[in-house]
Amino acid sequence: MHVCPKTVAATVASPHPFSMLKVLLGVAVVLCACSPSQPKPSESNLSPQNQKASIPPTAAASVSTDVAVAPPAGAVAVSKPSEVTTGAGASVNPAAVAAPLGDEAIEELARMHQRGGELISSRRFEEALAIFEAILRKKADDEEAHFNMGFCYARLAQMDQAMFHYKEAIRVLPEYAEAHNNLGNLLVRQGKLDEALAHFKTAIQNAPENASAHNNLGTTLVRAGKMADSIPSFEEAVRLNTNYIEAVFNLGKAYQSQGRVDDAIAQFRKTLVMDPAFEHGKTALARALERSKKAPAAPQ
Repeated sequence: MHVCPKTVAATVASPHPFSMLKVLLGVAVVLCACSPSQPKPSESNLSPQNQKASIPPTAAASVSTDVAVAPPAGAVAVSKPSEVTTGAGASVNPAAVAAPLGDEAIEELARMHQRGGELISSRRFEEALAIFEAILRKKADDEEAHFNMGFCYARLAQMDQAMFHYKEAIRVLPEYAEAHNNLGNLLVRQGKLDEALAHFKTAIQNAPENASAHNNLGTTLVRAGKMADSIPSFEEAVRLNTNYIEAVFNLGKAYQSQGRVDDAIAQFRKTLVMDPAFEHGKTALARALERSKKAPAAPQ
């Protein structure tokens, strides 16, 4: 199947004491009924979700939600006392590795993260990378700097670097839900569905309110040929965010694959209430209505 991309709107929040930016950018892709093809730079390639298994054209859409967040205050010591080099080739000062940070240093790092977040929200990813590299020279195990670098590299299509930095963020903070979510999306692109599923489940375990992680888990289950198993994930994503159009669409597709045509139609209609121009919703609704007319009437 060929995957068609749809961009999700960016949002910004400021949950940190230093009013750090939390940038939410995502790419939603909808599986279309056509023959397999290699992904283009802006696409992910897979069959039934964020996504490899042979699944009918009723397969769900997949959404990969990548988040860039500003860091909490405080220093974390790194395991190696010698010089550390990040995946971006930034050299870390060994003296900054284990040394605790004072209030001024913490505030400076907060300002740097603020600036990096602003650059990310402006899609100036290479400039943002320079900021986060500088942060790592001051605080080698800054999980948010690694995370943000992973985000930037992914947006620059440098996937090996992106994966390195997401893994580093997880090494420093194993319960880092957003990093697990984003790494899972990259693993899906590589067809490593079992690994991706494990990361999405870890993300949900640590952030059960993360609707995107539930949706991503569902779409990966679809790709793994487990369409029925995906339904609870999509239902939870929609429960957590009733305006999550991709998850609503995915839920409709999953219902349709299980013969729940009326339920599917209801979900497709909801997508068009949210966005009357949502073409995938229009197409899916028209096909579902046509199939419902052809279906034999239930016995009285």
